[in-house]
Amino acid sequence: MSRPEKTTSYMPPVWFRADLPRESATRYWEGPHAQIAGRLPNMAEYVQRHFSPTDHGYWPSSPTVGSIVPSGRRCDGRSPVRAAAAGGPTTTTTP
Repeated sequence: MSRPEKTTSYMPPVWFRADLPRESATRYWEGPHAQIAGRLPNMAEYVQRHFSPTDHGYWPSSPTVGSIVPSGRRCDGRSPVRAAAAGGPTTTTTP
């Protein structure tokens, strides 16, 4: 049985630049940005979660529950990242 490795995780929100068309920003995030992220040292996992530009919720609006995301607070996606913990092993070898 292998031992679990310590990792550090982060899930930052992603906002596309306002001066670029959404399609251009999405293509960059899917392509060149993802390739750069994949080459970072100690990267264990990199995922992109692209959000819809029009559908910003899973629940219908309600007068008693805050279910609407204000337009100024909407983000274009999330990008969960998991990397080897600082000071921990960067690779795993088996005999």
